[in-house]
Amino acid sequence: MVLRQQNVAEPVPPFYIQTLISLEASLNTALAKEKEAKKKMNASNARALTAMKQKVRKTVKEYEKEIKQYNDVHNCPKLLPLLADCPLSGSGGI
Repeated sequence: MVLRQQNVAEPVPPFYIQTLISLEASLNTALAKEKEAKKKMNASNARALTAMKQKVRKTVKEYEKEIKQYNDVHNCPKLLPLLADCPLSGSGGI
């Protein structure tokens, strides 16, 4: 596995945290809508999807403190499915 090295002197960029929040919200929304599609996927695509979900979850867990700080500062509820109320989400959605 690849171990991430974090430089203590350099904080995590806010756009990275925003991207993590957006990616997890998009992934959860897409999976909720397409439950049947996952069942119909071929084996390699299903494995890739599962691997991506696990990596996103692991990364979100790793940066949990920074994500909480970001959400507190920007008044965004944690992992809102469409991020419509978040001021930095662009045109009101993903």
